[in-house]
Amino acid sequence: MSDISFGGKHDSIDIRNYQTPSVNRVQDDTQAFASAAHMANGRAIQLGPGTYYVQNIQLISGLVIRGSGRNATTIVHTGSGKAMINNTGTPVGNIELTDFTLICNPNSTIGIEFSMVYQSVASRINILQSNGGNTNFTGVSFDQGDIGTSYYNTMTDVSVNAGSANTIGTGYLFQNKANSNRLIGCRTNAVTTAVQIATITDHIIVIGCTFEQFTNGIMDNGYRNVFVGNRFENSGSASGTGIILSSATTNTLMTGNQYINLATAFTNGNISGANMIMDHSHLNAKYISHDSGGGWNSVMNMRNYGIQSAGYLGLSTCSSSNAPNNSIFVNSEDNVLYFKDSAGVLTALTL
Repeated sequence: MSDISFGGKHDSIDIRNYQTPSVNRVQDDTQAFASAAHMANGRAIQLGPGTYYVQNIQLISGLVIRGSGRNATTIVHTGSGKAMINNTGTPVGNIELTDFTLICNPNSTIGIEFSMVYQSVASRINILQSNGGNTNFTGVSFDQGDIGTSYYNTMTDVSVNAGSANTIGTGYLFQNKANSNRLIGCRTNAVTTAVQIATITDHIIVIGCTFEQFTNGIMDNGYRNVFVGNRFENSGSASGTGIILSSATTNTLMTGNQYINLATAFTNGNISGANMIMDHSHLNAKYISHDSGGGWNSVMNMRNYGIQSAGYLGLSTCSSSNAPNNSIFVNSEDNVLYFKDSAGVLTALTL
């Protein structure tokens, strides 16, 4: 992978020079990180192989933390609340976090919070929630673009993992106008919602990511967002929804996504919202539904506001009694493609 680090950050200081002996055999490296950040003066803080224990890590402008690899360097959050946070009350930027594993505890609420953080990068990081953890936990949060800035940040090859089925609340959260941020090649496993985009949050790009074992893949309540080439996959009985466009969502682009073993591939709650849906294949789900914000309520309405897709043929079969109203599905009784309207009336379709 090419070096995406910021220029002029190749010199480093060793975190071990700032560690102090453990007290009562309890290691706490919180002050070591704070001291190293203060003394770095544009240099990266290098973390050698080993485990570091912190109550939290303060994010400041120009901070660069580089581990020795996800399997070699581990940061353990021993405090409560947020593990890595900007709590200066002012915007900070040009931060780089790379090559380590962050283990959060059941009292952790957020792994990495980019609140009023701009033009920063996180890459090759695993975020784990120990012992199943907190169901309200968020792996990475982008926040407070409305009062400061939370723009132009990039996450590449970052993974949020609960370790057991559906015990983490949210993988990646974008809220309060945290606009123009990117997830590239990231992953979640065992979460309730993989990506959540709040109202009036826009220009979020999610590309080439993998989301496994979830209830909701991407929940989009914003606008002008882009979801390209992502894989949504559950195991066991078909369950979950890949992408959910709310009644407020407009001008969102979806293309090249794969939906595997889901109950619903995607829903579009705003059929007049100029959302461009171009997922042509890999719809290994039971049905496609436009079931809110007006939705499909007749065959003619479904055809007038159709999805630009030939991928209905990839739908797995579903019994007519289990298919929701306002949906397209392949009937398991006769393998025929049907539209089920708002009153539950079935109409056979031909493509």
